[in-house]
Amino acid sequence: STRFPLPLPISSFAPSFVARMKESPLRFVCLLAVCSVAVSGEVLKFKSALRLGGVPSSGFLTPPVASLCRRKAVASMETGEGAASAPPKLQFITNRQCPFAQKTWIALEESGMPYEMKEISLYGSGGKPGWFMELNPKGEVPVLVVDGKPYSESEQILDVISELCARGRTPGDKAWKSNPPLLSPERVEMVEVEKEFRRVIDKELKPCGRKAVESSNPSNTIRYYNVLSKLTTMYADAKAKHGGDFLCGYAFTTADCALLPFLTRLEESGLLPSGGNEPLIAWLKFAKTRPSFKKASSSSWWWWW
Repeated sequence: STRFPLPLPISSFAPSFVARMKESPLRFVCLLAVCSVAVSGEVLKFKSALRLGGVPSSGFLTPPVASLCRRKAVASMETGEGAASAPPKLQFITNRQCPFAQKTWIALEESGMPYEMKEISLYGSGGKPGWFMELNPKGEVPVLVVDGKPYSESEQILDVISELCARGRTPGDKAWKSNPPLLSPERVEMVEVEKEFRRVIDKELKPCGRKAVESSNPSNTIRYYNVLSKLTTMYADAKAKHGGDFLCGYAFTTADCALLPFLTRLEESGLLPSGGNEPLIAWLKFAKTRPSFKKASSSSWWWWW
């Protein structure tokens, strides 16, 4: 389960490593031959370090593939392959049409942690059953129950899932720098960028987007376009400074989880103009290829009000 199918692209490896291997045809052939074994070795190395509380570096793989190795190692440990401790018991109560539940679902899938999902109806006969109202008297989804404790605010749930992935690591410590947790930025300096993305999405995009949809008032449209421009600039700046195709670099983070459901709805409703927003549209196209997004998507959906 730790092996990757050949052929693994040469671009997956750091340029310096490839250059050494290309010095002779024999070395080049060797590179092709060891791709799968090398990546498998990285996964095993990550698993071994995690068990011992240490964190290895990955000098010969590019950041995206190093992240893939980390993800594979963490997922295998949490599902039983040499697991050091039992993962938390997670129960996810949701409705597929809700964007707040969708961003939580995406994060759960990205975390690799096992969870039980219960889908409920919020309206009509059988909607909002009594056991659900006991978990969340507001009667809103999502609800994530972690070892018996319910959480019912989607932004808080993203933090809870991220913390479970981090397992005690904090930005700036040695463990984070060498092996950042899933759903967190690869670089410590991007942690504040992640927080700012989520703030803009929650406090600016959501209210301005709603007004732009509900009202034909030009001032509402202008405010909404200004928020889109702000998000586009934030993403373009982060990409230029740190690389990677996600909002915060090479790692898929809670910021990506938070933006995907809302921007997708706006795009499908013809409210995502291309003029000036090309970087953000490119991000959306790329992020929508994630298996987590595809699994958490529905052909029928609600707005966020």
